[in-house]
Amino acid sequence: MVSMEFWRLVMPAFLAGLQESLHLALVATAVAFPLGCFVGVGRIMPIAVVRKLCDLYINLVRSTPIPVIFIFLFFALPDVGLRFSAFVCASAGLGLYMASYVAEAVRSGINAVPSGYIEAARALGLDERTVVGRILLPQAIKAVIPTLGNLSVDLIKNTSIAYTISVVELTGTAVQQVTMLAKPIPIFILAVLGYAVLTFPTGAAFRALERNFQYR
Repeated sequence: MVSMEFWRLVMPAFLAGLQESLHLALVATAVAFPLGCFVGVGRIMPIAVVRKLCDLYINLVRSTPIPVIFIFLFFALPDVGLRFSAFVCASAGLGLYMASYVAEAVRSGINAVPSGYIEAARALGLDERTVVGRILLPQAIKAVIPTLGNLSVDLIKNTSIAYTISVVELTGTAVQQVTMLAKPIPIFILAVLGYAVLTFPTGAAFRALERNFQYR
């Protein structure tokens, strides 16, 4: 049996951990989506140097485990005079990592846009910035909304890895509470429910967005 005293001790910590996970996911998303769109567009640019740099970024980041990125940002950068908090390193690392997957999704979406759209826009005399920003990119993102939804859910789950550099989010809170109270089953059930609270609405929002675009 789990007493009321147990819940009184655990719930404030879990609510704080849930808030930290949400904050971490939001900041990482603010990094991942714009950067991913930029790199995804860069992969189809006619400038060879830009394409190669975007390819290098994607291949390098996707081949590096997230904990290694966290540890590099948190422990290696101070050696060259760049020192950031654990939260900043975790959110930046998550954003940089997920941006590589967003870039691939955007690139596949761009490839799915009919070439006639682009040819018609250029025939009207629109400059390349307008063609990409107003025509190509919106159509590409519309085509990959389900993929972006899956990536958003993955990003939320990957916030759990931030505990490796001492960010006390939901998983970190669970580990601390198990250490103090020695009740792993109810504590980790709470952690599972906490991630469900974050991921279920995210998935539902992207499904609603997808249905909304299908009706247009």
